[in-house]
Formats: sequence, C-alpha cells, structure tokens
Amino acid sequence: MLFLSASAFAGFQAVRPARAAQTWDVTVGDDFYSPATITINVGDTVTWNNQGSMTHTVTSDPNQTVYFNSGDLGPDNSYSYTFTVAGNFTYACQYHDMAGRVIVVQPAPEFPGYVVLAVLAAGVGAGLLIERRMRE
Repeated sequence: MLFLSASAFAGFQAVRPARAAQTWDVTVGDDFYSPATITINVGDTVTWNNQGSMTHTVTSDPNQTVYFNSGDLGPDNSYSYTFTVAGNFTYACQYHDMAGRVIVVQPAPEFPGYVVLAVLAAGVGAGLLIERRMRE
C-alpha cells in the first residue's frame, strides 16, 4: 500500500531549493526614473544606473521602515540596494523633481515538482488499490 505521511511532506518542503534572488535595473535619466514604479520580491536587489548627464540621488523617505540613499550618483555610475522586507517604498532625487517607488512583496510559495509527483503517485496507488478491491 502506498501512502505519504504529513512528516514525509514536511521533509519534502524542508529540502526544496530556495527561490533565487533577482536584480532589477532602473534607469536614472536627467528628469526621470524608468520604470518609475517597480514591483519586486523580498530579497531582490534594485540597481539604479545613471544614464543622464547630471548628478542625481536615489534617496528614500527617511520616515519609511526602510531607508536607502545612494549619495551623489554621477553620470555612468550605479547604486544597488537589496530589499529585505515587504512594503511600499518611495524615493526621489534630492536635486531634481523626479520620484520613484519600489513595491516589495513576499514571494508566493513555490510548489516543488517532486511534491506534485508524490501526490500523483499517491493518487495512482490509491486508484490501483480501489480497483483491486473492486475485483475481489
């Protein structure tokens, strides 16, 4: 008879690989951030690349739960920040009228393929057992 206990499923969950963090690029122009709003997962990194001809900053609101500040970001320079908590974080250039937002969400739980296979195997096993009992 084929069955999977709750502890077996817990074991499957414990060894599943973690989702790989990603890096997202935001272009800093002379009067804009592009994209102006970006949605990422907790653990991801945003890199702002100054492609403008002037010095800018990427400075978050100091009243938020997360504070980040690139300092002076000259042309052809970049600044990166890794977000470790979920939230809605606004930022702006301290020198120019440009603003952006990073929305950080908790990633959806992954459902590993081997758990799907285990569930399918359990279903097939149960089906075979029912079929066998019906023949008896």
